[in-house]
Amino acid sequence: MELLYLSVQTDIENKIMGGEWKENEKIPSERLLAEQYGVSRTVVRDALKRLTEKNLIVNRVGKGNYVSRPQESDVIDQMDSAIEWSHIPVPDIIDAREDMELLIARYSVYKIDEDGITHLQELVTQMDNALYDIEKFSAIDGEFHLSIAESSGNQVLKIFARTLNRIVDRKIIYGGTLKTRQNAQQEHRMMVIALKGRDLSALEAAIERHMACIRAHIYKKTEQKFKSNEAAGAKQDSDNP
Repeated sequence: MELLYLSVQTDIENKIMGGEWKENEKIPSERLLAEQYGVSRTVVRDALKRLTEKNLIVNRVGKGNYVSRPQESDVIDQMDSAIEWSHIPVPDIIDAREDMELLIARYSVYKIDEDGITHLQELVTQMDNALYDIEKFSAIDGEFHLSIAESSGNQVLKIFARTLNRIVDRKIIYGGTLKTRQNAQQEHRMMVIALKGRDLSALEAAIERHMACIRAHIYKKTEQKFKSNEAAGAKQDSDNP
């Protein structure tokens, strides 16, 4: 049964990805597909279910199944969920983000144009004005890093960067001291200067310094949480001799 539905799923997926079945085109009914593939409707139903989960097919109530097209946000949401449910340690996620940003740097430093540089400078100014607004600062910071990824011209890197940035930003949300955000701004300026000068080494150094600060911030938060839990445990022990 499993091999049958996988075979049907793969063939339908190839038709969609190959352009034989176009976006928003209605696909044959379960009965017709079962006849076409020589399988039961249960097998077809299982194949369609998995294609729906991959956002390649959408069911329109009362109308049937139609070819869909996964959006970038769908891919990011699925990757985000996979990482979260895998309980991957935060340090591993930060390491991956640093490697991703360093890879993006190799493209962006040569591909970014004047408009891209100007946009980054504007974002740095906006962050200067939001130093006392943690949520706003974090949102603009995310846009800053994604703008660099966008300038790389590589759509795959952009998707991975958006996923990792979102996870890391959700974990830290620049909730440290004002000094933490001021240090981040120094590194942001270093990145812009390096990009403007097409200086890959300087850009890599700025990214590594930026990620080191994020690691230090997360370590501090983790240490504070551990001490808080330890104190709470000690109190509970004293209350229950």
